[in-house]
Amino acid sequence: MGGLVQRRLVSLACAWTVLVLDAAVPPAPSVSRWSRVSGEGRSGMPQEHPAAGGEENEVEGVLSYWFPEDLADADMETLRRHGQRWMAGGPEVDREITEGFGELLERARRGELDHWADTSRGRLALIIVLDQFSRNIYRGSSLSYSQDEKALRLALEGIDLGMDRELTPVERNGFLVATGPLRGSRPPRA
Repeated sequence: MGGLVQRRLVSLACAWTVLVLDAAVPPAPSVSRWSRVSGEGRSGMPQEHPAAGGEENEVEGVLSYWFPEDLADADMETLRRHGQRWMAGGPEVDREITEGFGELLERARRGELDHWADTSRGRLALIIVLDQFSRNIYRGSSLSYSQDEKALRLALEGIDLGMDRELTPVERNGFLVATGPLRGSRPPRA
């Protein structure tokens, strides 16, 4: 692995540490951005359920779910709550992700969304679906880790291409989560 990629991973690791500090903080309330009825997402498309529109809407649905609006200018407490929710989940979060993104994960597992990796936001959404949503949807099953290698490859290639630098600082952490860092923090495969 090149020195530049290693330096960027270290930088991302430091930023991610901020998000997962203080695991005792209760998770943030469960609010799906697509359930809001007014406003527009960053793509300029109406905020609606990802299944309701085209692929750009699906990408933005994944990203707005994983990175809610309140993270853009969040204080440390808000970052901690979201970090706890991302890492700890629970039955309610598992159900919410399964209902909202279960079909999307299956399409990603079949390779039908590989072209999302052509853009920085699409790549990040694909990484989240493969690496994080699979944890919630397949909790307790070996399938929850079955897409790790693909997510790791997508993250490392994206970092190498500089795609992570096109994202917000909080979104950049999505690339780091998939590296684990470099899968050292993942449980052994079943």
